[in-house]
Amino acid sequence: MTYKARTTIIFIALCSVGFLFRLWIAGAVPQPFVYDQEEYYGYALGIINKGLHADLYRLYGYPLIIAPLIYFFGVTSPLPWTVFHAVVDTMTAGLVYWIAKKIFNYNVPSRQTRLARLNVPAWIAFILYLFNPFTAGYVGVLLSEVVTVFLVTLISTLMIRYFEKKSTGLFFVLILLLGFLPQVRPVFIALSVAGVGALVWEAGRRIQTIQERLSLGFITIVLFSLPFWYTIAGNLVYYKQFSVLGVEPTFIRELYASLFIGRGMPFTDTKWGDWPPEAQNAWGAFTSPPDAAGRAKVADTHLQLAIAIIRRDPLGFVQSRLAKMGYVWEKHFIYPYVMGDPSPEGKTLTYWGNLAVLLLGLVGMATAYKQNKGIVLGVSILVLYISLAHIFSTSEERFSLPSYPWIAVFAGYGIWWLVQRLRAREVFS
Repeated sequence: MTYKARTTIIFIALCSVGFLFRLWIAGAVPQPFVYDQEEYYGYALGIINKGLHADLYRLYGYPLIIAPLIYFFGVTSPLPWTVFHAVVDTMTAGLVYWIAKKIFNYNVPSRQTRLARLNVPAWIAFILYLFNPFTAGYVGVLLSEVVTVFLVTLISTLMIRYFEKKSTGLFFVLILLLGFLPQVRPVFIALSVAGVGALVWEAGRRIQTIQERLSLGFITIVLFSLPFWYTIAGNLVYYKQFSVLGVEPTFIRELYASLFIGRGMPFTDTKWGDWPPEAQNAWGAFTSPPDAAGRAKVADTHLQLAIAIIRRDPLGFVQSRLAKMGYVWEKHFIYPYVMGDPSPEGKTLTYWGNLAVLLLGLVGMATAYKQNKGIVLGVSILVLYISLAHIFSTSEERFSLPSYPWIAVFAGYGIWWLVQRLRAREVFS
């Protein structure tokens, strides 16, 4: 049997175990079908029954993806979307392996030639993500986390490939995906625009004539805007209001609610806690107006209230925003709603294990910077964006999950680098 055949068999076997691991995590602590899941389900039903649908703040991206599951299987059992999410998240692990293998393909000392052929950093990164409990904890719920993580990783993979091959077809696919990503997770719209800008800048450098540049700009605008037209049409039909995202002033609602929540969502030893009454009341107030004028009035009222609260304690406001930047990277639990009955040891392992992986990721980024300056810079922008994007929101630990494939990539390299340093000092001899 050839080396390639052996590694392929090992890869497939590990993927199979990783898939079963996700099913086990999901089945260990079944989650209630509540809150955001009901809203995604309702939107998917709207797509199935009406074709064109709209919601005040939910967008069609994730409901469109799960609509076939809802159509054929309903929601009597979480098994259909659990299996679907487990497959998708296992595919993300495969992308992690591809990325790590691509960017860590370095020459190493001759005595490590066999390890170089195996690409140990890539395998470590692959295993780290494949058996991470943090994304696995979301495969059993009808939430967009797993799909978002996959899309961000897929876009990252295709971008690496594009900057290597300069393929026109990949350029078009990436523009479409970057336009679709905000329809799944609206918070990424600014990052998507920045990604499009980077692609256009790179492509434009290779174009000589003004006509070609104008054509490139026109095609880019058309492709990027295509995923937004469903949302725009739905908003015009259902709410008589133009908006490329939801018609609800979500930013102001989140800002106001965040003033009463602090650094992050409250939680107990066994479950996430409830929002404070002020935040819950704001949610109801923003969803009740029947027209654009009513929504604008509610938004203005809550904006003025938020400004008044901030003015009373500006230092406290700044401190809470800085705390939120760190909070999204913490992990106290692996599930979104109820936690079962976690042991003190399990909670400690969850929190500190996550912190260890993050630190290893930083080590990997620092030590791989010289060989991968562009990629490390891009990942740093992603991490910074996620840290900043939620400082004016209610902030939840799950919001950082889209970066975890990249954390695994560099944590894998960080582990490999540390082992090489220890071996050089004959710690393991």
